[in-house]
Amino acid sequence: PWGEYGSRYVEHFMPLFRELGCKTLLDYGSGIESLREALARDHPDIDVRCYDQGVIGREVAPEPADFVVCTDMLEHVEPDLIDNVLQHINKLTVRGAYLRIGMAQAKRLLCDGRNAHILLKPRQWWWGKLKQHGFNVVMEGGGKKTFIVHIKATQQLDREAERRKYEFAYDHSKYQMGVKRGADARCDLEALPIRGSYLDVSC
Repeated sequence: PWGEYGSRYVEHFMPLFRELGCKTLLDYGSGIESLREALARDHPDIDVRCYDQGVIGREVAPEPADFVVCTDMLEHVEPDLIDNVLQHINKLTVRGAYLRIGMAQAKRLLCDGRNAHILLKPRQWWWGKLKQHGFNVVMEGGGKKTFIVHIKATQQLDREAERRKYEFAYDHSKYQMGVKRGADARCDLEALPIRGSYLDVSC
């Protein structure tokens, strides 16, 4: 069986999941669904979906989700299919994603004698692939054996840029209103009739 370690990574991606305001999560390559079980127990507000080509009942093409989690799976993909898989993950990602990719030999062998991690590539190779398929990596981690990336979808970055533009416009309008109020106040003071010998208008 596979997918038994998915539950270990919940706290790794949960800060980004919450930051992006996500409500739905897709476990891409879910295996025995330990991630779904952990989330149901500790984060019952999250709508979790599972997808796995190798599991009967989970092989149906999924709908896009706010957040996609894919852990310890991409290194098992046949080299000539990795572009299709990455493109698929990107299309399914609405707001963000968490990818964990193995870069070391597995302990198991396939029936044909190959190591179970049939796609062992260095970090820079994966970087190139992610860039090629339009992933926006906002944080990376891992060590010699693992490559971990936190991703924000392009449409999410567009939303954040639009929000920043609105916030800037709002702040600028407040500044302009302040300047106008100051100018109006000066005009009011200048219009005051001076009846005494001394008028103190200092602030």
